[in-house]
Amino acid sequence: MQDNGSYVGPSQVHKNGGISNFEWQEVMFGDGFDVLPDAEDNRYGYAMYQGGNVYYYDSKTGHTEYIQPVHPEGKYLRFNWNAAISQDPHNSKGLYFGSQFVHYSNNKGKDWQIISPDLTTNDSTKQQQHKSGGLTIDATRAENHTTILCIEASPVNKDIIWVGTDDGNIQLTLDGGKSWNNLSMKIVGPKKGFWVPQIFASPHSEKEAYIVINDYRRNDWTPYLYKTSDLGKTFVRIVNDKKVSGHALSFVQDPKEDKLLFLGTENGLYFSINKGGTWTKWDKDYPSVSTMDMKIQEREDDLVIGTFGRAIYILNDIRPLRELAKTFGEWPKNDFYVFGVEEAYQMNTLPASGVRFRADGYFEGENQSNNAEIKVWIKNPKIETDDADQKPAESEVDESKDENWKEIQVMVLNMEADTLYTYTQEVDTGLQVVPWYLNEKGVKYPSRKKVKPDAKDSWGPKVVPGKYKLVLSYGTYSDSIFIEVKPDPRIAFNLEGILANRRLWNQHKKTIKLARLAMERLIDAQQTIHRVNVQFELEEDTIQEAIKTLGKEINDTIVKIQEVFMQAKDLSGYQDNSRKLNTYLYSASSHIMSLKGEPTTTAEFAVRTARIKTDSVVEIINSLFSTVWAEYQDEVAKYTPKLFNQFKELKRD
Repeated sequence: MQDNGSYVGPSQVHKNGGISNFEWQEVMFGDGFDVLPDAEDNRYGYAMYQGGNVYYYDSKTGHTEYIQPVHPEGKYLRFNWNAAISQDPHNSKGLYFGSQFVHYSNNKGKDWQIISPDLTTNDSTKQQQHKSGGLTIDATRAENHTTILCIEASPVNKDIIWVGTDDGNIQLTLDGGKSWNNLSMKIVGPKKGFWVPQIFASPHSEKEAYIVINDYRRNDWTPYLYKTSDLGKTFVRIVNDKKVSGHALSFVQDPKEDKLLFLGTENGLYFSINKGGTWTKWDKDYPSVSTMDMKIQEREDDLVIGTFGRAIYILNDIRPLRELAKTFGEWPKNDFYVFGVEEAYQMNTLPASGVRFRADGYFEGENQSNNAEIKVWIKNPKIETDDADQKPAESEVDESKDENWKEIQVMVLNMEADTLYTYTQEVDTGLQVVPWYLNEKGVKYPSRKKVKPDAKDSWGPKVVPGKYKLVLSYGTYSDSIFIEVKPDPRIAFNLEGILANRRLWNQHKKTIKLARLAMERLIDAQQTIHRVNVQFELEEDTIQEAIKTLGKEINDTIVKIQEVFMQAKDLSGYQDNSRKLNTYLYSASSHIMSLKGEPTTTAEFAVRTARIKTDSVVEIINSLFSTVWAEYQDEVAKYTPKLFNQFKELKRD
C-alpha cells in the first residue's frame, strides 16, 4: 500500500454488512511493504517502509520498536526499496532480513548476527545513486541496487536457505550459512543480471524449490519460473509465453498436494494441477491484474492474493483444486461428484461495525489526550468597567503585566531536584490547560544554523516512570505540583532495563553534542572568513587576493566536511542520506528511543557506529584547525589580529 502504510484486517466477519473498512487497522505508517505477524502472538508483528526500515509493532498499544540491523563494524548496509524479510519456519522467534548480507535474529529482531558474506555481485557501477537523476539528484532508496530481494528457509531442513538478489544471483546454503553457493549460472533464458523477487522452498521435499525471475525493467516481458528437484544442480523452466501471459511475479505450491501450483503474473492468476506441465488462467471473479504475492492459509485452505491496484482477493477453499490435482483431472469426467466438508460452525451475527446506514457518513469523536494535562486558573489582570467609554486611571494599570503575562513557564524536576526540561505555554485568562508530554529535555543535532544562547529546550525522550515535580511560573506568581508518571499498563515494565537504556542514551547524547559543536566550529570559521574578506576589501589588490584565495581554499574544504554531516546546501531533487553523519546519529537515537527495556546489541552497535563516525569527522576538523587554519590565521594576523576566535581542540565530555 505505497504511501498508505501497512494494515491488518479479517478474511471473514460474523457481522451484518460484510467486511467494511471499519474492520481494518493500520499497524504502521510509511510506504507499506511485507508484513509478518508474530508466529507466537499475532497481536505483534513486523512491518516496514522503504529502504529496510523495519519495526516490531504492537497492534494493541501502537508501540513500534525499531529493529533494523546494524553492521557490528559500522559497514554500510544496502537495503532494497522492498527489503527481504522472512520468518524462520523452525523457530517461532527466528527472523531473517536482507541487505547485501543475510541477517538472522533468534529473538524477534532485538539482536542480529550476519550469517553470510555479500551475496550480491557488489558491482560498484550499480551503486551510484548519488549521481542519478540527471539535472537533479534522485535517490529515494528506490534506486538501491545490488541488494537481497528474498530469503527463503526450507520448511523441511533448517540448514537449507535460499536467497535471491536484484542483480541476478541465486544463492544457496546447505549448512545454515557457513558456506554459500551461487547457482545463477545454471539458469538458462534471461540475460545476466535478472531480478529474483521470490523463491519458494517446497514443503514436500528439501531438494525441491521454485525460482521466480523477471527482467521487465530491461524490457524483457517474458515469464520465467524455474524448478529444481536436486538442490540447484539443475533447473527446469516450467512456464513460457505460450503457456501464460505477462512476466512472473509470485508463486506458491499447495502444502498438501505437491502437484497443485499457483503462479501470479503481470496479467493475472494461473494454476497447474500437474506440477507445471500445463497452466490454466483463473478468470472467475478475478481480474487480469498484477498478481504480486500469494500465500495459502493452511487452516482454512484458502489462497490469499495481493495485487497491485486491485487490493486483496481470497479464493475460498481450494480443496476441489487439490482433489483435481490428486486425481490427475479425473473427477470432472464424472456425471456427479460430491466434495467432502470437514466441519461447520453455528455462528451468531453481530450488527455491522461503524454506522448501520452508510449515508450517515463518517464521524470521529475527539479522543482524550495521552499527555499530563495541568489545570490552571488565571484571573484576568485587566480592570473591567461597565462603561465602555470609561477608562481606568493610569494609577490603576499594572505596568508589570507585559509579555511575560501571556505565557506560563514550566520546569520539570526529578526528586533529586535536577531540572530535566523547561518549556513555555501560551495561555489566556480563566481556566487553562497546560500540557506536559511526559518528556525530558532533548538534544540538538548538527545543523547549518548555530544554536542561539537563548534557544528553548528541544523536545526529548519520555521520562523514566516515577515521581516528578513541576514548577509553573506566571509573571510574578509561582506554584508547583507533583505528578506520578506510570508506564503503559498494557506493556511489561522493566525498570532496570529502562534505566540501562537511558544510560546508553546519555552516552549517545554526548556524541550528538560533540557532532553539533563540530558543525558549529565550521560555521564559525566560515563567518570568520567572511569578516576577513570584508576587512581586506580596502587593502591593496595583491594582499586582498592572497588572503581571499587562502580563505576560499579553506571554505571549500569546510563545505566538503559539512556535506559529510548532511546533504549539500541548496540541493535540488532527492538525495540518499543513508551515509551522512546525521543519519547515523538519528538512526542510533531511533534504536534507543523505541525500546521499552534494556538496550539490544543492535542499539549498542548503532551507538558505537555513530560515535566512530563522529570521532572520525572531529579528527579531520581538529586537523584542519591545527594546520591550514592556523597558517591562515597567522597570515591574516600580520595585518589585523582581532578577527579570530580562539578555537580549542574538540574533545568528548
